[in-house]
Order: sequence, then structure tokens, then C-alpha cells
Amino acid sequence: MTTKIKTWTIVTLLASSSLTIMSSATIAPSLPQISEVFANAPYADVLSRLILTIPGLTIALTAPFAGYFIDRAGRKNFIIAGLILYGITGSAGLYLDSLSYLLASRALLGLAVAAVMTSCTTLIGDYFAGEQRNRIIGMQSSSMALGGVVFIILGGLLADYSWRGPFSLYLIALALVIPAILFIDEPSRKPVPGHQPDSGAPRHLSIFSAILIHITGFAGMMFFYMVPVQIPFLLKEFEAVSNTKVGIAIASSTLIGAIVSSFYQKIKHRFLFPTIYAFTFCLMACGFWLIGIADSYITTVAGLLVNGLGMGMMMPNGSSWIMAITPLHMRGRIVGTLTTAVFLGQFCSPIISQPLTAKTGINNTFLLCSYMTLVIGILFAISARRLHKTSIKELT
Repeated sequence: MTTKIKTWTIVTLLASSSLTIMSSATIAPSLPQISEVFANAPYADVLSRLILTIPGLTIALTAPFAGYFIDRAGRKNFIIAGLILYGITGSAGLYLDSLSYLLASRALLGLAVAAVMTSCTTLIGDYFAGEQRNRIIGMQSSSMALGGVVFIILGGLLADYSWRGPFSLYLIALALVIPAILFIDEPSRKPVPGHQPDSGAPRHLSIFSAILIHITGFAGMMFFYMVPVQIPFLLKEFEAVSNTKVGIAIASSTLIGAIVSSFYQKIKHRFLFPTIYAFTFCLMACGFWLIGIADSYITTVAGLLVNGLGMGMMMPNGSSWIMAITPLHMRGRIVGTLTTAVFLGQFCSPIISQPLTAKTGINNTFLLCSYMTLVIGILFAISARRLHKTSIKELT
């Protein structure tokens, strides 16, 4: 692979990865409008929020199978098929008039995201190793967050004209099909004389560490999606806030996350994986606390910025840690199961948070999340070195 082709391969992978966060967050600013449009439908309050997160359920159900077939049949075709399906199903909100049909199209969108995300992350593991992999994984998380920033703001602007407007942004996936065909090469799974694609890959899976990473990925994404699910409704309680300002508020958190993700390699060079998780959840706790006591747009945005500092470390840390403990021949499957855990957390977020919000209010729900994430962060901080030693011991 020449330097030029390799550069465009990375660009294509990063651009495709950016579609994962935007798959749900793009329509977040229009959620209150969607709730009003379908107000007469049964359970409209919950179902309108599930429009945002139901792709997570499909991803959770299909990502392990995607990982299995990726290990068997290859990566490239999955990305291409996923991008095409993404463009078709994501834009369905432009013309669908039924809440149930809209939910079905969003479920199919999750299938596309599972194919794209699992393939992209697995290819990064195939192409790179060690510090270089940590750098690319950081770039991937940064690209995902930056994609969220751009598309959330655009979604807010378009939502001010029509609740259908943000759905047009999903057509961008179709523009990535040609680069995927041209610049992504299928890695050889046969040994090449004198070359090992990842000489640092372990021979055995670290079971305890893998389970911990999966549980943390689920919890982290469940807390993360409190922001796009509940913040639009919280801001509407304070003052007459436009959809554009809602989009900017949510995007501010994502932007900070993107900046932090871009420095992940340097952060990982100084801290252990469990220590980084401790920082992640403690910062999220501070952000949620600020949101919980907020009584204005500015205070809410301040909380979102602090929350973004933690979220910027969570995604690359989980991906990098799972790569470090997974044998090469199992990589697609384990990445697939981690994808399941992460997006199951996304899907469960409104199901778990909405009953709490209905009983206690949005502010108190964020305060409760603050206390929970603080406990998780403290537990990681206390046991960081023990967890690290356990992970190393399982690999040897």
C-alpha cells in the first residue's frame, strides 16, 4: 500500500467512522417537534425518544454477527453495503408519515451502523499496532465526535425549518461509497513471509478484562446518551431556545470530546487504561452535577463542556484496551460484542432515564447520574493498578 493510498485509506475509515455518532445525534434537536407531530400516537413521549436510540438496539443485536462474518468473509464488502443501507434508511424520515414506520427505518439504520462501525474498527486493528494504533484509534474517536458536532449543528439549523430536515444529512453516507471502493484494501489473513501485521497481539483473550470493558462500555454509553435524549427537553423548560441553540449546546460537549480524543495517544502514554476510566467517570459526574443544578442555558452548556472532557476519553480507551487484550483471529468478533454492549447502552438510555424523569424531573435525573458516575470513577481509581496487573497476568 503506497503512502498516498494509505493516507486516503485512513481518511476513508475516519470519515466512515464519523457516521456512527451522527446516526442518532443528528435528529436530537428536532425531538420535541417529532414528539408534538406524533403526539396522538400511543406512548408518544417514550417512542419519540426511541427514534433517537432504537438504532442502538439493532446494532446491539447484530454487531456480534457482523463481527463473526467479518472474520470469515472480509471487511471491505461490509463497509460498502453498510454505507449504502445507511444512506437509504437514514433519510427515510424525509417522506415517512407513520411513527411506527419511522421507528422501523431507524432500526434498519442500526444494521448499517453495525456493519460500518465494526468493519472500520477491525480494519484499524488490522492495519496498525502499538502506539500507532492508539494514535489512529484516538483519531477515529475524534472524527466520530467531530462528525457529531457538525451534524448536530446542521441538524439544529434544518430542524428550525422542518422536523424532517435533519434526515437529509444521512444521504452523505452515499458519497463515501466510491472512496470505500477505491481506497480500502482487504487485509490478507494468510501469513506473509517475513511480516506480521500485529506482532504484539496476545495469544489468549483476557476474559476478566474483556467483561469489564464490555460492562463499562454499556454504562458509559447509557450515561452519554442522557445528553441528546434529555437536554433538548431540559432547555425548552428554561426559556424559548431555538433548535439551533439546542444543537449548539449538545455539539459543544461533542466538540470538547473530539479535542480530548485527539490527544488520547499522549494520555495513554502516561496513564493506565483503568486510570483513564477513573478520569472519564469523575469528569462526567462533575458535568452531570452542573446540569442537574442548572437554571439557565449558559449553566447547562458549562455542564455539557465538563461532561465532554470525560466522554472524549471513554470511547478510544475502550477500543484501545480491547485491542490490546484480543488475539488477532478473534478481533472482529470481540469488537462486535463490544459494539453490542456500547449500543445496547445507547438504546437503554431513554428507557431507564425517562421513568426517572417523569417522577423526579430532568434536573434531578442528571443529579442522580452524577452520583452514580462518581461512584464508578472512584472504584476505577481505587483499583486501577490491581485491574492492570490482572489484565497482564491473564495475557501471560
